Amino acid sequence: LAMLWFPIIPFTLEEIWQYIYHKTPEEEKNIFSYKYDIKPILAENDSLILKWQRIFTIKEKFDLKVRAAQAMKKVKGSLEVGIVLNTNEYTKNFIEQNYEDILECVNVSNIKANVSKDHDVKIVKETSEKCARCGHYTIEIGKNLKYRYLCPKCAEILDKENCRNVINYNKT
Repeated sequence: LAMLWFPIIPFTLEEIWQYIYHKTPEEEKNIFSYKYDIKPILAENDSLILKWQRIFTIKEKFDLKVRAAQAMKKVKGSLEVGIVLNTNEYTKNFIEQNYEDILECVNVSNIKANVSKDHDVKIVKETSEKCARCGHYTIEIGKNLKYRYLCPKCAEILDKENCRNVINYNKT
């Protein structure tokens, strides 16, 4: 992974290179002298790279529509946006399989994909409740009575954090 970042942030990687495990002393000396073939790394992760290229292509299309809606003052921020996508079966399945990744990448509250002959993207303003922690809009706010102003994802995170704090408190 360090070799993939090296062309972008060489000085930082030069500094952390000494803390990374190395197989040989020669490899450890200097990142500049260590030549690593990146092609096998890319070949191993080809499907992952293709997946993320497709996600970023989808993100670019959605971003144009979201920015246009913001410019026309239909929404204030991207988290107020719900996206309705009319597309083919293949893209709908891809979005359903990678829903969380796409949702976080696009930074909107909801994405709904429909199979249709007409391929278009519609922006709708979310009318559901807003999570007090993350700002996403969802109809699931308040399902957890302990965290009634939070979405289920934030409530789960806080439950895990509280469990860690209780365990750490008991250790001391």
